[in-house]
Amino acid sequence: MTPYNPFQIQQILERTPWTSNFRSASDREWWENLRQQVDPALIAEILSDARHALDHPPVFMPASTYLKFRDYGDRREFEALIHSRGRAVAGLALAECFEANGHYLTALRDYIWAICEQSTWSYPAHLAELPDVADPYIDLSVAMTALALSDVFLLLGDQFEAGVTRRLKHELDVRVWTPYLAHQDFHWQGNSLDRTIGNWTAVCTSGVLGSAINMNLDPKRLSLIVDRGLRSLDEYLDTFDPDGGSSEGPGYWDYGFGYYSIIAQLLAQRTNGTIDLFEKPQVREIAQFPLRTQLSAKQYVTFSDCSLDVEMESGLLELLSARLGFSGLRELRPDYRKPRVSVRGLTWLIRDLTFGTREEGGKQTPLPEHVWFSGLNWMISRDSGTGLVLAIKGGHNQEQHNQNDVGSLIVHLDGESLITDPGRGKYTRQYFGPERYDFLVNSSRGHSVPVVNGHTQPTGRNAHATVIEHHHDGERDTLLLDMTHAYPAEADLESLTRKATLDRNNHEITLVDTFAFGDSAGSFQSVLITFGNVTVGEDHLVIRGKNQAIRIGFNPAVSQFEQETVADVELDASVVDIHRLIFSPVQPVQSGSVELTIGSIA
Repeated sequence: MTPYNPFQIQQILERTPWTSNFRSASDREWWENLRQQVDPALIAEILSDARHALDHPPVFMPASTYLKFRDYGDRREFEALIHSRGRAVAGLALAECFEANGHYLTALRDYIWAICEQSTWSYPAHLAELPDVADPYIDLSVAMTALALSDVFLLLGDQFEAGVTRRLKHELDVRVWTPYLAHQDFHWQGNSLDRTIGNWTAVCTSGVLGSAINMNLDPKRLSLIVDRGLRSLDEYLDTFDPDGGSSEGPGYWDYGFGYYSIIAQLLAQRTNGTIDLFEKPQVREIAQFPLRTQLSAKQYVTFSDCSLDVEMESGLLELLSARLGFSGLRELRPDYRKPRVSVRGLTWLIRDLTFGTREEGGKQTPLPEHVWFSGLNWMISRDSGTGLVLAIKGGHNQEQHNQNDVGSLIVHLDGESLITDPGRGKYTRQYFGPERYDFLVNSSRGHSVPVVNGHTQPTGRNAHATVIEHHHDGERDTLLLDMTHAYPAEADLESLTRKATLDRNNHEITLVDTFAFGDSAGSFQSVLITFGNVTVGEDHLVIRGKNQAIRIGFNPAVSQFEQETVADVELDASVVDIHRLIFSPVQPVQSGSVELTIGSIA
């Protein structure tokens, strides 16, 4: 926990001169030097966005569009309006910084004024009903908007009329700082009896504190905000397991820990290193999470609501590489020469441009042979001889961004997950409502886990696995889970274990599900999930992806195979057909096992 109280924090702030986090546009030498370091394609896209904003003034944001989430579950149309304003602000602000001709200032002012006049900065998915402007709610969008606008102020605030600055400070005060200090019941401010915090805590806290620091709030008031924020951030760090793992997955690590890193950098600068959140003991472990969850180059484990295609923020990876010395993080950056303005607003784009080196990474750091997240019960094991990777999880069914997936596994080969976890579905009102587990990707039917006597896994912490054995050496890695309690009492399970082994000598994975029913013979299905094309032989099947293929062997005298295809499943960024590969005893039995061997095809 933080060693400082508000009075001590105020003293630290008062004796530390305030300096801007970025060089303002008036520092022409600095910006000209930066322009020489940035790829021309990225500059061209920034200028293109700016010119588009010049020709397209801010559009009206009607209440009826906001209410489409409440009425139809559509969150994307209104969010697209918010994001388009954020993109316009980023393009206009940076174009003015690079070109310094005043050409973009009028349009930028108009966009800032329009954002100040929005009835709410919140996403409709987080309020549903029309907002109460007398009682502002701080959500992810409010926090990100606040931080981005304060970043504009650092870059170009000296070129706006005093009225614009006064209006911006007023809106930040009434929408962000005052409600933050008035409330202790925003769900992201800390753990409660019925809810644990997650990425929201880091993002929202960063937006509140960061905007207050950027706008040079007076030390007495800022100290109260910092004091409360530090306590929330301590609780955020506690959501990670002892090995730095998060059940939210790599995508939300990038989002949540990314904003944690922003406020850590700002606080360290504002206090001349006296308050340095990077010095927290667990931060070094957390910072390595993406390095440890790689399946292959820039491909990650997709447990929970994690997108299949995660692109880490370049500015975050540069910052952590420089601050903590993990040079391998730099290798995870998206291609720094590739224009990417369209997927980020000003807050990350300015940090992408200004943090660290823009040089290409050196020799690829070898991926770890074995990773174990002890609090999550995640094992990731690699056969460097073939490139075959096994990722398997235990855990429980009340995790952050939970999916009912106790025992789920991924088999990955050279850039493709042939046995996959579908990851994040399309976000809608229903996706986060009572119907959440009706979605295939959230139900255990959409994961590589058993179906027992027709029963899938329920939600809740009581639906869990217990680790019986975890073993790693140079020859093989094994995880043995007791999954008996991952299924409801109606399944009549007396016992269920899952044993997954990666054998580096034989270059294969074995998966053994062993079960026993309590009263009588029952049905048991061991299911694997794939997007690939499946061909079936007498004692094996082959899954082919875009470039790779694996062979799954089974004993036809003991186990039978069938395939079910669920068409047109909506994921975060695509629509796919999901194939459920079902292995079961040839006849109902009271006890038995299903054993599969999985290997690459030479």
